[in-house]
Amino acid sequence: MHETIAGLIASFGYVVLFLLVGLESLGIPLPGETALVTAAAFAALGHLSISAVIATAVAAAIIGDNGGYWIGRAGGIALGILIRRGEKNDRMRFNIYRYHRTKIGAGTYLL
Repeated sequence: MHETIAGLIASFGYVVLFLLVGLESLGIPLPGETALVTAAAFAALGHLSISAVIATAVAAAIIGDNGGYWIGRAGGIALGILIRRGEKNDRMRFNIYRYHRTKIGAGTYLL
């Protein structure tokens, strides 16, 4: 049993880490940090390379974050229109621009 798990981690560990961290950075609630800590523990045991774990996590976080940004940039208002139509959509857009513009800008640069 132990050899099977170690073999699966050696074969698919980087791919699973990339998917979990990338999709979490995209905005889907997944255990990306837990996967990263687990991958680091397996690297300490010698099943994975710590430099490859770091490179995989960094690449996944950057790609996922940029993907989330572009989804919001290209389809944010369109998604809002699909969810809320008519007068509710106009009120939603007005409230976002009036009340949350500063929060969104500050959050982008502070976080």
